[in-house]
Amino acid sequence: VKFWWKEMKKKDYSIDYKGLSVGRHEFDFVIDGLFFQEKETDRIVDAQLNAKVVIEKSGRQMEVSLLIDGTLNVECDRCLDVFEMPLHIEQPFVVKSAGQSCEDDLDVLWLSPEDDSLDLTDYIYDTVCLSLPFQVVHPNPEDCNQDVVACFKSVTVEEFDEMFPEESDDANAEVGLNEENMAKLAALKQSVQDNEKK
Repeated sequence: VKFWWKEMKKKDYSIDYKGLSVGRHEFDFVIDGLFFQEKETDRIVDAQLNAKVVIEKSGRQMEVSLLIDGTLNVECDRCLDVFEMPLHIEQPFVVKSAGQSCEDDLDVLWLSPEDDSLDLTDYIYDTVCLSLPFQVVHPNPEDCNQDVVACFKSVTVEEFDEMFPEESDDANAEVGLNEENMAKLAALKQSVQDNEKK
């Protein structure tokens, strides 16, 4: 399942920081599926997120707090169905000005003296993507598409080799699967199946 948008318009996630007075300032942004579609990511199908940016400006430095709340529609790595995943992020960072190019990270964002605005597009994207678990799956395995899960369980190594001979050869070459290693994997698989029956 994919989500598509008509009359797509790129949104602005920039803040004119040079016009800000010393003190506290708050900004609100809406982050939807278009935001991630423009980044051409496959992990996030759609999004319904609200972002609040709180800036404490003092001289040439700004302390920023990024708060993101809402839900993401992501594809389950186990069954490939799309499901809704809640998301809550609180990410503090500092914005500094430098006369030379510096590398950004999640703790410090560098701006050149010529920059008039603080563009948070890439920072928001990186923050959300890094918050995702390595494996995105339904919290409850019973919510997975059981037909798909059953298909994965029912395919043997030999059947996979017959269906995708090129992929199998490439995979074997990459991980060095020889007959001895294949025998060990088969024994491990049998052990897991025996434990499941107990």
